Formats: sequence, C-alpha cells, structure tokens
Amino acid sequence: MNSVEIYTGAWHGDSRSYLTFPESWDVQVIGKNPGPALDVESMKQRMLQPIGTERLASLARGCTSAAIVIDDISRPTPTADLLPLVLDELEEGGIPVSATTIVIAAGGHEPASNDDNIKKLGIETAARVRWELHDPDGDLVHVGQSPSGIPLYLNRTVMNADLKIGIGSLTPHDGAGFSGGSKILVPGVAGTQTARYLHDFLKGAKFRGGSIDNDFRRELDIITGELGLNFIVNVILNHRRQVAELFAGDRVLAHREGARRAAELFEVVVPTDADIVVANTYPFDSNLWFVPWGTWPLMSTRPEVTRVALADGSQGAGSHRLKPTELGFFGRAWVRFRTLRPRHVLKQVRHLVTSLTRTRSRKMLDFLMVCPNISEEDMALRFPAATLYRSWNDLQKELESRYGDRAVKVAVLPCAPLQFEKKSQGG
Repeated sequence: MNSVEIYTGAWHGDSRSYLTFPESWDVQVIGKNPGPALDVESMKQRMLQPIGTERLASLARGCTSAAIVIDDISRPTPTADLLPLVLDELEEGGIPVSATTIVIAAGGHEPASNDDNIKKLGIETAARVRWELHDPDGDLVHVGQSPSGIPLYLNRTVMNADLKIGIGSLTPHDGAGFSGGSKILVPGVAGTQTARYLHDFLKGAKFRGGSIDNDFRRELDIITGELGLNFIVNVILNHRRQVAELFAGDRVLAHREGARRAAELFEVVVPTDADIVVANTYPFDSNLWFVPWGTWPLMSTRPEVTRVALADGSQGAGSHRLKPTELGFFGRAWVRFRTLRPRHVLKQVRHLVTSLTRTRSRKMLDFLMVCPNISEEDMALRFPAATLYRSWNDLQKELESRYGDRAVKVAVLPCAPLQFEKKSQGG
C-alpha cells in the first residue's frame, strides 16, 4: 500500500497517523515540510540577533513593566516553548517576572477553557507569571483613532505596560496575506468595534498568502507603531507543529522577513488532473470554524473530483464574534450592525452579502470528511453537504469502491492551512 504520514489533533494529542492507498494508485504529496524543529539554543540565538532593533534585554532597560501578547488556542503557535526565552531576556534587562503580564489575544474567538490557556502558556510559566485572557468587550481603554478614522479600543493591561512584546506564527491569511507582526496587538487585543471596522473597512490581500503590502497591513503597522509594539517573535511551523524557523525583532522588518520566507515554503501547485484531492486541516483542525482554512484546495476542483478533508474536531463546531456562521442572515446582520455608525450601514450591507455568499459556498461544499470527535449535530451545522466518516479506514473503503482497479491520481496536502495556492501576486 502507498502511505502518507500526517498529523492530526492540534493541541489534542498532535498524533501521527498514515493515510493508505492501493499500491497501484499514483499518490503525490503536495508541498514540502519546512524543516526539522529548532532546538532551544538555536531559538535563543535568533532571539539574541533580532532583525531591525536592539536585543529585547536592551529594550527592557529602564522599563518597569512588560506585557507579552500571545495568540490563543485557536492558533498553532507553541508559545509554551517561546515564553521562557522572552522572560529570560526581560529579566536580564531588569523587568522581573512579577512586573510582567501575559495577555492571551483571543480576538473575536470563542473564550478558551482554563486548561486550553495553560496549554498555550506551559504549566510552569502559568504558575509563575500573571496572565489574563483578553475580552474584546471587557476592560478596554480608548486610545484615539487610526489614520483612516477607525476608533481604537485596546486591552487596558497591555496599554498600561511600558514594554509590549508579541508572539505568534506566520501562516497564510485571507486579509493580512500572512498572520503575525502587528496583528497580534491589533486586532488581537482590540475591542469588538475596533476589530469590526478593521476587518470591514480596510482592503486586504486578494488571497491567502498574498502580498502583505496592502491597506490592512499598512494601517496595522502605523497603529502599532504609535501604540508601541516594541518587539515581536514570529515563527514558521513544520508539519508537526514545531518551530522550524524564528524571526525576532522589529514588528515590521522581522515580520516582512518572516513572511517572505513563509511564502517560499508554503506556496504550492495543486495538480488539476487529480482524481482525488485530500486536504488535511491540521494544525487548525480542533474546531470546525477554522477547518475552511484547510479546505481551500477542494474549492476549485473539477466537479468530478472526489474531495476529502481530515480534521479532529475535539473542540466542536467553534464560533467567532465577528462572523457567527451558526446564525442566519438576520442574526449575523444584527451582530454586524450593532457595532457600527449609522452612516456605514449601506457599506455593511454589501460586506454582509459578500461574506454570506463566501460562507455559504464553503458551508455547502460537497466533500467527504474524516472527523472522529465531532458530533453529527455540529457537523450538520457547519458542513451540511459533507459526508462524515469516523476513520480513514472507512473512508478508504469508500474511495476503493468508487474507483476500483482504475488508474487513479491522488493529491495529498498534509498541512493545507499552512499552504496556499500559487497565483500571480499583487493582492
């Protein structure tokens, strides 16, 4: 049998398994693994040689407090491996652990459980450092307006800190081109109204993995320059959710260097003559809200192609404050309009129609899905046109029954959310 190694269950086992296919089938793995995991010393060396700014320890001198902003459990960044390096630098620069707070940038995502937050922090770090989960409708401070007039409401703990550090990963992103950089601060720890305006009123990249030279990213970089995002640590992950490369330093220059490298590693071409396309949605496979980040290879296939997706589903259907896909038209319209000014309603109608059209095309995609931990109800809520299987063995039997002894071409994307389709740039 042909076999392809994959990983599933981000934050819930990160288990290795194998997809098997008949020996006679032509199976092609799309894309390459970014590389082996960096050891602690290699990560430390990259921290000590930042891009475009001084060492973090030098920046910390003279400061009395620090806020470290990290992404939440919906993101695959192994922040527990990175936080001790940042804390060591702060302590060397004179900011003790007692004067440091870690803020988990929940954005508009579902609030994570205490156990999930501790997974992001690491047990030892969670025990010795003060931390909090950002609430976009909680304790915010108004800090003015962005250059395009967007009202800025930010987490009070972060804004009160002398030194602000952001930790995240570089993954293809619909609006920003690539995640990371300034995005950890805004909209990461912004209020709901600010996040709404940022997403709906600024033109972003044309596609996932598109150019980061866009209005959305430029506005974020200006905002975080004025608010003081002093240092970032952005990482590129391999197919096991390990740190393969690390970019530390200036929020713009380090991010640009990281995004350039990520584009080199993650850009792929999906063969148009494949009979079966398999998209593994790891490491965004824990809840179904983020699964579409990995089903993009299935969206543009020929009608006769068999589309397959793999996910874990340990966290259920998932949701998002800005885009509650579980609601109908009027429910989503109310969520959107209640944060807006009257003069923007007309523009929001256009945004809402566009968003619902895109969401429906993803939601109604006809594909086969292996998802062992999701309920039938949650599956029907998110992907009513999909067929659910509990194991690869069961789905493999279905594939063999469809194709029999025919010559079959299979394309497997082992980490589809970390990959993006090669297109002409300019987004």
